[in-house]
Amino acid sequence: MKVHKTPDELRVLIKKYNLDRPGCCYTNSFGLVIQTRGRKSQACYVLVNITNDRGEEHPHAIINYEGKFYDPTYEKLGYVDRTKYTFIKQFSIQEIDGILERKFSKRQIKNMRKGREAYWPLVQIGENEFDFIDEDYPVIEIKRPSLKTYITSLFNLTKIR
Repeated sequence: MKVHKTPDELRVLIKKYNLDRPGCCYTNSFGLVIQTRGRKSQACYVLVNITNDRGEEHPHAIINYEGKFYDPTYEKLGYVDRTKYTFIKQFSIQEIDGILERKFSKRQIKNMRKGREAYWPLVQIGENEFDFIDEDYPVIEIKRPSLKTYITSLFNLTKIR
Protein backbone atom coordinates (compact mmCIF):
# COMPACT_ATOMS: atom_id res chain seq x y z
CA MET A 1 0.00 0.00 0.00
CA LYS A 2 1.55 3.29 -1.13
CA VAL A 3 1.18 6.42 1.01
CA HIS A 4 1.88 9.65 -0.85
CA LYS A 5 3.09 13.11 0.09
CA THR A 6 0.10 15.23 1.08
CA PRO A 7 -1.04 17.71 -1.60
CA ASP A 8 -1.05 21.44 -0.86
CA GLU A 9 -4.85 21.72 -0.70
CA LEU A 10 -4.91 19.22 2.20
CA ARG A 11 -1.80 20.68 3.84
CA VAL A 12 -3.64 23.98 4.14
CA LEU A 13 -6.43 22.26 6.11
CA ILE A 14 -3.96 20.27 8.20
CA LYS A 15 -2.13 23.42 9.20
CA LYS A 16 -5.29 25.49 9.75
CA TYR A 17 -6.86 22.91 12.07
CA ASN A 18 -3.65 21.46 13.58
CA LEU A 19 -4.39 17.97 12.22
CA ASP A 20 -0.87 16.55 12.37
CA ARG A 21 -0.41 16.08 16.10
CA PRO A 22 1.93 13.20 16.99
CA GLY A 23 0.13 10.28 18.64
CA CYS A 24 -3.29 11.44 17.43
CA CYS A 25 -3.74 9.65 14.10
CA TYR A 26 -7.46 8.98 14.66
CA THR A 27 -8.14 12.61 15.55
CA ASN A 28 -5.97 13.95 12.71
CA SER A 29 -7.45 11.72 10.00
CA PHE A 30 -11.06 11.95 11.15
CA GLY A 31 -10.77 15.73 11.45
CA LEU A 32 -9.39 15.98 7.93
CA VAL A 33 -12.28 13.87 6.58
CA ILE A 34 -14.77 16.15 8.37
CA GLN A 35 -13.06 19.22 6.90
CA THR A 36 -13.54 17.92 3.35
CA ARG A 37 -17.28 17.32 3.85
CA GLY A 38 -19.28 19.20 1.25
CA ARG A 39 -16.30 19.83 -1.03
CA LYS A 40 -16.03 18.61 -4.60
CA SER A 41 -13.58 15.91 -3.46
CA GLN A 42 -14.20 14.36 -0.06
CA ALA A 43 -11.64 12.40 1.90
CA CYS A 44 -12.34 8.92 3.26
CA TYR A 45 -11.24 7.70 6.68
CA VAL A 46 -8.96 4.65 6.41
CA LEU A 47 -7.96 2.21 9.13
CA VAL A 48 -4.65 0.44 8.61
CA ASN A 49 -2.08 -1.54 10.52
CA ILE A 50 1.38 -0.08 10.41
CA THR A 51 4.68 -1.85 10.87
CA ASN A 52 7.60 0.34 11.86
CA ASP A 53 11.27 -0.19 11.05
CA ARG A 54 11.67 -2.26 14.26
CA GLY A 55 8.98 -4.72 13.10
CA GLU A 56 6.38 -3.53 15.62
CA GLU A 57 2.78 -3.50 14.38
CA HIS A 58 0.16 -0.98 15.54
CA PRO A 59 -3.35 0.13 14.49
CA HIS A 60 -3.38 3.52 12.76
CA ALA A 61 -5.63 5.86 10.76
CA ILE A 62 -4.90 7.68 7.50
CA ILE A 63 -7.04 9.15 4.70
CA ASN A 64 -7.83 8.43 1.07
CA TYR A 65 -8.29 11.55 -1.03
CA GLU A 66 -8.93 11.37 -4.77
CA GLY A 67 -7.74 7.75 -4.89
CA LYS A 68 -4.45 8.22 -3.04
CA PHE A 69 -3.55 7.53 0.58
CA TYR A 70 -2.07 10.20 2.87
CA ASP A 71 -0.87 10.11 6.46
CA PRO A 72 -1.07 13.55 8.10
CA THR A 73 0.38 12.23 11.37
CA TYR A 74 3.42 10.30 10.16
CA GLU A 75 4.28 12.66 7.30
CA LYS A 76 5.07 15.46 9.75
CA LEU A 77 7.27 13.08 11.76
CA GLY A 78 9.07 11.83 8.63
CA TYR A 79 8.00 8.21 9.21
CA VAL A 80 5.99 7.48 6.04
CA ASP A 81 8.86 6.11 3.94
CA ARG A 82 10.03 3.71 6.64
CA THR A 83 6.56 2.48 7.62
CA LYS A 84 4.69 -0.45 6.05
CA TYR A 85 0.95 0.15 5.75
CA THR A 86 -1.58 -2.70 5.61
CA PHE A 87 -5.11 -1.73 4.58
CA ILE A 88 -7.96 -2.76 6.89
CA LYS A 89 -11.07 -0.71 6.01
CA GLN A 90 -12.08 2.54 4.34
CA PHE A 91 -15.09 4.66 5.34
CA SER A 92 -16.78 7.34 3.25
CA ILE A 93 -18.45 10.24 5.04
CA GLN A 94 -21.80 8.55 4.26
CA GLU A 95 -20.65 5.31 5.91
CA ILE A 96 -19.43 7.28 8.93
CA ASP A 97 -22.85 8.96 9.16
CA GLY A 98 -24.52 5.51 9.10
CA ILE A 99 -22.35 4.26 11.96
CA LEU A 100 -23.05 7.44 13.92
CA GLU A 101 -26.82 6.96 13.41
CA ARG A 102 -26.66 3.37 14.69
CA LYS A 103 -24.52 4.30 17.72
CA PHE A 104 -25.90 7.65 18.89
CA SER A 105 -29.28 9.31 19.29
CA LYS A 106 -30.35 12.04 16.89
CA ARG A 107 -29.88 14.53 19.74
CA GLN A 108 -26.29 13.39 20.35
CA ILE A 109 -25.41 13.58 16.64
CA LYS A 110 -26.95 17.06 16.42
CA ASN A 111 -24.90 18.10 19.47
CA MET A 112 -21.73 16.64 17.91
CA ARG A 113 -22.26 18.55 14.69
CA LYS A 114 -22.90 21.77 16.64
CA GLY A 115 -19.83 21.24 18.83
CA ARG A 116 -21.74 20.55 22.04
CA GLU A 117 -20.51 16.94 22.27
CA ALA A 118 -17.33 15.33 20.99
CA TYR A 119 -16.97 12.61 18.34
CA TRP A 120 -15.38 9.43 19.63
CA PRO A 121 -12.66 7.87 17.45
CA LEU A 122 -13.75 5.27 14.88
CA VAL A 123 -11.58 2.18 15.42
CA GLN A 124 -11.54 -1.56 14.79
CA ILE A 125 -13.00 -3.48 17.73
CA GLY A 126 -12.90 -7.00 16.26
CA GLU A 127 -12.54 -8.84 13.00
CA ASN A 128 -14.71 -6.89 10.54
CA GLU A 129 -16.16 -4.89 13.45
CA PHE A 130 -15.75 -1.12 13.69
CA ASP A 131 -17.26 1.39 16.06
CA PHE A 132 -16.90 4.75 17.73
CA ILE A 133 -15.42 4.11 21.16
CA ASP A 134 -14.42 6.34 24.05
CA GLU A 135 -11.76 4.19 25.72
CA ASP A 136 -8.02 4.92 25.54
CA TYR A 137 -8.27 7.32 22.58
CA PRO A 138 -8.59 11.10 22.42
CA VAL A 139 -12.07 12.25 21.43
CA ILE A 140 -12.71 14.71 18.63
CA GLU A 141 -14.60 17.95 19.22
CA ILE A 142 -16.08 19.85 16.31
CA LYS A 143 -16.87 23.52 16.92
CA ARG A 144 -18.88 25.74 14.58
CA PRO A 145 -18.90 29.27 15.94
CA SER A 146 -20.06 30.61 12.57
CA LEU A 147 -20.23 29.15 9.07
CA LYS A 148 -16.72 27.73 9.47
CA THR A 149 -15.99 24.40 11.13
CA TYR A 150 -13.17 24.33 13.64
CA ILE A 151 -11.52 21.16 14.92
CA THR A 152 -10.03 20.84 18.35
CA SER A 153 -8.87 17.66 20.04
CA LEU A 154 -9.65 16.78 23.61
CA PHE A 155 -6.70 14.91 25.03
CA ASN A 156 -8.18 14.35 28.49
CA LEU A 157 -10.03 11.09 27.66
CA THR A 158 -13.01 12.23 29.73
CA LYS A 159 -16.14 10.26 28.92
CA ILE A 160 -18.89 12.24 27.23
CA ARG A 161 -22.08 12.25 29.26
